[in-house]
Amino acid sequence: MNINLWNQQKVEKSSLKIQKLIYEKLFRPKEIDKKSEETELLKLIEVAKAEWDTAVKNFDAAKGDEIIEYYIYNIKACEVKYDFLITEAKKVGLKAY
Repeated sequence: MNINLWNQQKVEKSSLKIQKLIYEKLFRPKEIDKKSEETELLKLIEVAKAEWDTAVKNFDAAKGDEIIEYYIYNIKACEVKYDFLITEAKKVGLKAY
């Protein structure tokens, strides 16, 4: 019984790999336009900055120890996300930020 279960799991994993390959071949663009990639990265940076600003505003308005602690963690998470995106932008040569 264990061998049958193991074989079934092996077949399912193999099937998922094949499905993933087919999906990538059919629906993934052959070449990603560098400009659209840069534009998308800039949009992500703008959204991350807005999220960070919102987290700071919410922290300033917060009352109560638990919610203040939540916003401290939220601000840190937003900051890390923003810094990551800025680093990625620098790697591809964007200098707007």
